[in-house]
Amino acid sequence: MRRHFFIVTLMILLSVFSASAQTAPVSGNEDLTIPEGDITSLQYQALQGSGSAALRLSLFYLFVKYDNVKGMYWTTISAEDGDPKGMYSLGVYLIQQNSDHASALRARFWLERAKAAGNPLASEVLHEMDKQGR
Repeated sequence: MRRHFFIVTLMILLSVFSASAQTAPVSGNEDLTIPEGDITSLQYQALQGSGSAALRLSLFYLFVKYDNVKGMYWTTISAEDGDPKGMYSLGVYLIQQNSDHASALRARFWLERAKAAGNPLASEVLHEMDKQGR
């Protein structure tokens, strides 16, 4: 059951990343690339509160550079900056990577915020968490 939940949430997460990059498959990494000169500017914008800039950096590091540490750092910044996709992505990541109670509570926190901000996929994951008693 846990494996099924992981696969479902991973598919949802990838669909969000794909939609946010405005590409069909995420494998189209050329659409997620960031010119070297734009990275510093996007980092500055993200650290000044731009959730969309942080999410763009997250996608770049996760799917182009394959750097999960930097990717999740920028996903967290995106969530903190109020981006609904960033909040959703962080919530899904927390329930995928950790099985402890504290992580489930924090995942629920971010998913509830994403839902309140209008992310429809967050409701589906919250419903699945409720069914599993998480």
